Amino acid sequence: MLKVEKRVCFRKHCLISPMFFSFSPSESELILFTRQFAAMLDSGLPILSALDALRDRIDPKKQAGIHAATERIRTRIGEGSSFTGAIESDPRIFPPLYVAFARTGEASGSLAKTMAQMASILEARAQLKKEITSAMAYPAFVSVIAVLITLGLILWVVPILAESLASLDATLPAPTRFFIRLNHFLLHWWGFLPVAAGAIFFGLRGLFKSSPGRVFRRRYQFKIPVIGPLMHKIALARFAETFSCLIQAGVPVLEAMRLVAGTTSDEAVARATLEAAARLECPEGSTLANALATQRVFPASLIQMTATGEEAGKLDEMLAKAAEYWNREIEATVKKLTALINPLLMTVLGIVIGIIVISMALPVFKIYDVLGG
Repeated sequence: MLKVEKRVCFRKHCLISPMFFSFSPSESELILFTRQFAAMLDSGLPILSALDALRDRIDPKKQAGIHAATERIRTRIGEGSSFTGAIESDPRIFPPLYVAFARTGEASGSLAKTMAQMASILEARAQLKKEITSAMAYPAFVSVIAVLITLGLILWVVPILAESLASLDATLPAPTRFFIRLNHFLLHWWGFLPVAAGAIFFGLRGLFKSSPGRVFRRRYQFKIPVIGPLMHKIALARFAETFSCLIQAGVPVLEAMRLVAGTTSDEAVARATLEAAARLECPEGSTLANALATQRVFPASLIQMTATGEEAGKLDEMLAKAAEYWNREIEATVKKLTALINPLLMTVLGIVIGIIVISMALPVFKIYDVLGG
């Protein structure tokens, strides 16, 4: 009896819960869950019945993460929690924006509509990520091949030449000596490289998360050549898309701006959105377009479309069109970036291999000089 009580006490008070061992669902699984849940609610099914139907459709082995999440939501609602409260307890799976849409839908009695909008947002973001990933796949492949070729030359070709030159009483050229020393370093100190790479990665990560690092990111992240404009367009597209869906769901403008600022991963856009929201709260008042115009992050095109939407009473539609515009701009920028990176990588690969080959050829001429002498 004492053992049973100890086991129960440990299970109750320990920090290791069943949720700790469960796998988080993939992005595609969350999108499918949201889309099917919205469709079932739209057909008239109660929340519990819709969750039961979803749970029965999900394979507990292949889709363990979303199956466990559905089961937890079903249990919490059965215990008296709302749908918003149930998903709010799983922040690893359901981000704050997801919870905000659910809360708005429950409050307005249109949960099916808001869940469908949330699914559309998740699908748009997944599609954008897929396009960028596929566009960068070939440059990444070329980069890996370049690194492997370079390492192969340094690790296998350089030692052969070094052994051939060891018996000669001749001073090797500086480039050749450099690659021989690099070969020795890689052979004897290769374990230092992942440690150094990890230290640099986590050091930069901590630096950018610090207060000075966040200030630096806000000021200069959009000024990085080529990559900066792409990051800016992605941030604008997500801002307009999320803002449009929140307005369409019936969320007030001020609350929508705070939600957008609280859920965006871009520090500059989040800060600019909060400052614009603060101007809307001023006693003298301001229009949304004028408030956004005070922030340098938002371009004139977005401000003009916002002003047009405010005047026509179709702010959500104009913001949706702005999001479509920026998505097209992102697609065009990614294509240009890919077209620029591919020849650049090939050029860099040719230069690196050329330097190594020339460094290995220089001692050959040195050998002829020694033999001729």
